[in-house]
Amino acid sequence: MSDYLGCDPIVARAIALEGFAKRAFPEHPKADERGPVVLHRLSIASLDDFLAALFRHATPVDTVPLNAMPLVRASKEMRWLVGSIIKLVLNRKLAVYQLRDRRDFGGLLIDPSDLKRILYASPASAHVTKSEAARRIGVGANAVSRLLATSQSNGSPFLRRVPVPLNRRQIQMNVCRDDLEKFAKAHVSLGRLADSQASTAQKLFIQLEASSIRPIPCIIRTEDLFYRRSEL
Repeated sequence: MSDYLGCDPIVARAIALEGFAKRAFPEHPKADERGPVVLHRLSIASLDDFLAALFRHATPVDTVPLNAMPLVRASKEMRWLVGSIIKLVLNRKLAVYQLRDRRDFGGLLIDPSDLKRILYASPASAHVTKSEAARRIGVGANAVSRLLATSQSNGSPFLRRVPVPLNRRQIQMNVCRDDLEKFAKAHVSLGRLADSQASTAQKLFIQLEASSIRPIPCIIRTEDLFYRRSEL
């Protein structure tokens, strides 16, 4: 798939995991389950459709625009998953350029400053520290750091970062207060939910899974998982 699309293996993995392309054998086990590798292949037609969708959103250019760079490089520089960047492009939230003589993934470019405006709130925005944010939503500070690096279904962050200079060399990343309040109204941590029901986080997690109610995708400890209030 990397060779076919002209992309890095990390992009190919993101395409498979995010479901941007269709599996060639959908009736067989998913890619994260055990089974012959042949069953995990993606159809060429769906890969063509995926590239075509990206190209439809792209502005053709003859030369690389000032400051623009390939999506993978921008992903590393801005510390935002390439899969989330692709979602932003497909949802028309992030401008993308296509080198006119290229018809592969590697010919797509973005300006990292455009991505920065999505990930960061204005320095003048009301903000709180990660510790304060953690107390507000009832989780550990590490969970807040994870949320800052987690995207919604459209690729944008649940919580935007607010850079606060501490001195000439140090910048502290705080949390946009408006985003935090919006998130708190729409989500609840498994720990708080379990406390309100006089249950344990693990027991409640099993019950919710049995009801096909799943947390937002974020790699954090069980009690810090978040659920959409509208689904409970």
